[in-house]
Amino acid sequence: MALPEPFGLRRSWADHPWRHRFMADDALRAATPVLRVVHAAAIQVLEENGPDTEKFGNRS
Repeated sequence: MALPEPFGLRRSWADHPWRHRFMADDALRAATPVLRVVHAAAIQVLEENGPDTEKFGNRS
């Protein structure tokens, strides 16, 4: 099954998105709050559904 490519997203990840290290650092800093929220939500869903999440609790 082939999915349509929305808004040329393949181009954004296929091309090199930054020209030097500082731009890469900025990209990681921008993604960090989003990843923290996603991680917290995933842990919450796991805790609500029973698996042991103790191993994941001490990670930042």
